[in-house]
Amino acid sequence: MTRPWITLPTDPLKVYHDICIIKYLLDVVSPNNDMLAKLRWLFVDFPEIDLAAMGFPKGWEMEPIWQ
Repeated sequence: MTRPWITLPTDPLKVYHDICIIKYLLDVVSPNNDMLAKLRWLFVDFPEIDLAAMGFPKGWEMEPIWQ
């Protein structure tokens, strides 16, 4: 079974790439996880987080891995 992965250009040395790896593995062990919702709340609670500096591309929530 193939699982979705990142389609937008990303830097593998940035945090976003590591978070995607965690999401990928979490989907294997817990397919109905709520990681996306928790990330969104984290970013709402801490608006000073610089997503671009962490390697999050614009439109990252639309990536197949987050669907």
